[in-house]
Amino acid sequence: MELKPQFTEFLAGIRPTIRQQEDWKVGSKTLRNRLEADEKLKHIVVATFLQGSVRRSTAVRPLGEKRPDVDVVVVTNLDYNRLTPKEAMDLFEPFLERYYKGKWRPQGRSFGIELSYVDLDLGKL
Repeated sequence: MELKPQFTEFLAGIRPTIRQQEDWKVGSKTLRNRLEADEKLKHIVVATFLQGSVRRSTAVRPLGEKRPDVDVVVVTNLDYNRLTPKEAMDLFEPFLERYYKGKWRPQGRSFGIELSYVDLDLGKL
C-alpha cells in the first residue's frame, strides 16, 4: 500500500507557508545584521546563528493568528566571571530600544521581540 501522496499532502498542510518562511528569514536576517553592525555591540558580538525548529527545518505552521517563531542566538566575548547574566543582558537593552522600541520584553535569559509578521527570541551565549 503506497501512502506517499497522502503523506505529501499531510506535510503540505503542516509546514510553514512560503510567506511565513520569507517572514522569518527577513526578521532574523535584519536582527542579525543589526547586531553585527551596531557600534555599541559589535565589539562584543562574535557571531549569531539560528537554533530551534527553523534551524532544524522541523518548524510547523503556526495556528490561527500566531506568527512564526525564530530563535536567534548571539555568541559574545563577555567574561562570565566579570559580568552577571543580568549585566550582560542589560548591554543589549539600548540596542533593543533603538530598533525594537515597544516590541521587546525580557524573558529570563533571552528577549522576545514581537513583530507584526514574526516573533523573534534573542538569546545570548
